Amino acid sequence: MQPIKFFAIVLVLVLGVCTIAVADQTSPYLPDPQLTPGSVFADVSQQEICQPGYTKSVRAVSSEEKQQVYREYGISNRRPREYTIDHLIPLELGGSNEIRNLWPEPNQGPNNAHDKDELENVLHEQVCAGNIPLEQAQQEIQSNWTSAYQQYVARQ
Repeated sequence: MQPIKFFAIVLVLVLGVCTIAVADQTSPYLPDPQLTPGSVFADVSQQEICQPGYTKSVRAVSSEEKQQVYREYGISNRRPREYTIDHLIPLELGGSNEIRNLWPEPNQGPNNAHDKDELENVLHEQVCAGNIPLEQAQQEIQSNWTSAYQQYVARQ
């Protein structure tokens, strides 16, 4: 009877380790602060980011840079459209195109790219309306965008 119990425990442990490894590789719902601390364009102003066409004028992330982000996050196998290489601090809030502001954001599941886009739009509107300072919006999305989502989007 003992060997059977031992086998069951080992099987559970092996399966648990495999599950953890898969979850770590495929679920960066929040960016790793060591890899993606966030960065903004120096001296960007509220007036600049609120101009129509601003993000189009500053967006510049190459395919090579996107591949580098995937490598830094250890993502080697992914399905098409599984992730979006996203700016932690979005361009529309003055975020830069530097690698340290980019991360692979999931397009599905909880806290996905679509949720973050919704938050970015709300914060941009609030900043441009003068309801919150640009620096505050940048800090809130940089520190934990899912908490900011709960505060600004989910409660509406």
